[in-house]
Amino acid sequence: LQYNTELFSSAFIEGLLGHFEALTRSAVRAPQTALSKLDFLSARSVDLITHQRNDTRRATCGELPVHRLFEARATERPEALAIVAQGVRVSYGELDRRANAIARLLRRANVRAGDAVAVCMERGAEMIAAILAVWKIGACYVPIDASHPEERVQRILKSSTATAALVQPKTQHRFHWPLASIVIDANLEPCADFDSVAQALLAYVMYTSGSTGEPKGVDVLHRGVVNCLEHFRVTLDLTEKDVWLAITTITFDISVLELFAPLISGGAVHIADALAVYEPKRLLELVAQSNATVLQATPAGWATLIASDMPRFENLQLLCGGEACPRDLADALLARGRCLWNVYGPTETTIWSSAGRVRAGTQPVSAGSPIANTRLYVLDETEQLVPDQVPGELYIGGDGLARGYRGQPELSASRFKMIHIPHVGNERVYRTGDRARWNDRQELEILGRSDRQLKVNGHRIEPTEVEAALRRHPDLLDAVVDRSADSRLVAYIVPTAAGSLPSSDELSQFLRGSLAHYMIPSVFVGIEAVPRSLAGKVDRNALPSVDAAIARQLKGEPPRNETERTLLEIWLRVLRIEGIGVTDDFFDIGGASIQSIDIATFAQQAGLALTSEQIFEQRTIRALSSALDGNEQEASLTTNKQSFERWAFTCPSAWSPAQS
Repeated sequence: LQYNTELFSSAFIEGLLGHFEALTRSAVRAPQTALSKLDFLSARSVDLITHQRNDTRRATCGELPVHRLFEARATERPEALAIVAQGVRVSYGELDRRANAIARLLRRANVRAGDAVAVCMERGAEMIAAILAVWKIGACYVPIDASHPEERVQRILKSSTATAALVQPKTQHRFHWPLASIVIDANLEPCADFDSVAQALLAYVMYTSGSTGEPKGVDVLHRGVVNCLEHFRVTLDLTEKDVWLAITTITFDISVLELFAPLISGGAVHIADALAVYEPKRLLELVAQSNATVLQATPAGWATLIASDMPRFENLQLLCGGEACPRDLADALLARGRCLWNVYGPTETTIWSSAGRVRAGTQPVSAGSPIANTRLYVLDETEQLVPDQVPGELYIGGDGLARGYRGQPELSASRFKMIHIPHVGNERVYRTGDRARWNDRQELEILGRSDRQLKVNGHRIEPTEVEAALRRHPDLLDAVVDRSADSRLVAYIVPTAAGSLPSSDELSQFLRGSLAHYMIPSVFVGIEAVPRSLAGKVDRNALPSVDAAIARQLKGEPPRNETERTLLEIWLRVLRIEGIGVTDDFFDIGGASIQSIDIATFAQQAGLALTSEQIFEQRTIRALSSALDGNEQEASLTTNKQSFERWAFTCPSAWSPAQS
């Protein structure tokens, strides 16, 4: 076999010849077999798949659920520090007693094992106590974000069949609760004893964007949660000396790892308040103040911290997941922490399914290898194993598999399947929809989606759900949602014949009534009609350029003073859109939070006391200049918190050298 040595390694070519030999032997043995069913894996590949790569069997904690593991730690060291939140320190014993008290309230409300309980609480020790209490009675929790719109919350409550809700005085009146709501306040008397269940099936129901236009809930098992927590407890070598800084909302499943991996290890959880989560400099100060040893974030989250001059933390382990981690971002993170782990996994297989320690180098950052008791298979369209370095669709098996989608048996059957895997046998697996391949280092590389599902800042978004919400606007006839080259969520909208095109502000406000903040597009582009192929499908290649659409609406107003000139230079540098003027709206031209942080950072370096929140409030260079020159505007993270949360989660995940 002749080949170009600059393009192919000798190991790849040898593998290719091995597969060709296996294919010809298989064809000779069974000449009537369909080509798609012929076996072409070499003996070495079979051994890798069955005995090396996927031999991940590890001893677990048996059938013990998460709260039992926590209770064991609370019994061993009741005075040890468990939670730090908003300046309050809570010991293991006190946290356990608070959970017992809430569990008694649930039992009095006739909540039983197997029920679902909504949890809508502010970030703090009570939130963790509430989750533990739900588990203690054998129920599962349904996380509710108080910043989400009423319509979406009601759909989740109905779908989950929750029988009760745990709330606080501040969240009690945020929504209408069509079920028993139990208010947890500071006057709740701790309880020393509670006979918690020894075994439990479901841990939580986590809702993600749904392709039918409705959010879909994933029934996640305690077995999968314990398996993931135990893997990272061992992998990260977590002990009672560790402090995990938790920054993720409980409606995102990676929060489970942040909150409970330390608590089954004897360590402490430092819960960052909501304001610190949205202010990078404040968050970096909190990393130092808390003596955090572990921090987990999406690539976009890490990019904002680096853009805010993140220093090196010698004892900090970094976890990066939710989207692909670019090589240059990984290199920037390696210089700022003790070590970096890249992690991958869908909600349906419980938090993370693979992990790999990132090393310095020039190769793409991989998703590593399967975690304990997890098996990863790359299959072709006929569900046959493919050789290394050949792309296919990723299927996941093992202890992390969820039970299925709540109340959606047909969807569950289509994604959670019992299939026959050659050389392995019959196995229940989850079909991820992610394209992947094994590289020559025996590491998994994620190559993107095989369907329309999008990822924005780690959150999965089904475009059809956003499109359905847009079509409910009275002035819109049709809509298509996609992601731009720089990872912004873009809506292409067709106005009705009678109506004019609604403004970006109007559409954003309209969508806030039914969608989570991270699902709201950052750019709206008006089109006359949705381009379609002869088969009637959307022709995405014919959709107009986002940059061209933005350029058409630029006013190009020139600066009048030195402050405006400085800000305009910075906007041009960060946004990289020619023709910006001082009266152009930051969000109308596709600006997002990661870029606002970059702008604020460069402005501060130029001597302007600008904050990213001021960009959100003032929106144009002229308004910012007036506020800065007149000292009229003070930074305020508490202004319009719900809108700010939406803004904070629309940042793109693309990483560019300019941001370093």
